[in-house]
Amino acid sequence: MEVLSLLKNVDLKINSTDIKVIVPILTGILSFIVYWFFTQSKKWESKLANIFFKDQSNASFIVITRLFGGTIMGAVPFVSYLLFFPDTKLKELGFAFDIDHLNAILGWTFVLIILVVPLVWMSSRKEKNQQQYPQIRTANWNTKLVSASLLSWAVYLLGYEFYFRGLLLFPLKDSLGLWPAIAVNIGLYSATHIPKGLNEAIMTIPFAIILSILTLETESIWIAYFVHVAMAWSNNIFSLKYHPEMKFSR
Repeated sequence: MEVLSLLKNVDLKINSTDIKVIVPILTGILSFIVYWFFTQSKKWESKLANIFFKDQSNASFIVITRLFGGTIMGAVPFVSYLLFFPDTKLKELGFAFDIDHLNAILGWTFVLIILVVPLVWMSSRKEKNQQQYPQIRTANWNTKLVSASLLSWAVYLLGYEFYFRGLLLFPLKDSLGLWPAIAVNIGLYSATHIPKGLNEAIMTIPFAIILSILTLETESIWIAYFVHVAMAWSNNIFSLKYHPEMKFSR
């Protein structure tokens, strides 16, 4: 009875502004949970182990999990959002090239790639990085495997950035304001990197701030996407090159 009496003082009504905040956050979290536990499933790993690459460790499973992750994190929150706001256009979520911002998009993309790729190169030579990357832990790589790995990264990051720098950022900025939206973005973005270690989780904080501001400034997710792809691809290639137990052959 005391609990019910307390609830009389709480306004439980949900308006459209609330929904713009609730739907992206909850659907994004649920999608990531599904994706994460799928990546940890030994049952599915054994079932999918040899679909694309036979006898190459976890290669097929990693490629499939990236394709699955990019799809579920991009599509599920977006479709859920459209159910409540069917008139939403992709441009409103940053998923479009605006000619007015093209120079800024290309310029900032170039600058950030020039800055981050050398850092990735230095990190890839360290033993701590080589314990995690490349994610595909096979000793023998060929052109087909490298291509599949890079392509799966591109698909995964498309859904990933569409969610974090698009669906999660623009509606929350309109509903909560600039810095609360960026704070939520930082919190969830950093949390998804916790399984990769403390350093990576912390380093995502300034990265998320910069990308969020540039995304809102250019009204586009493409700076974040291209920079993130450049980081993933260079890390994959450099980590493979310097890993003492891996080799590439055509």
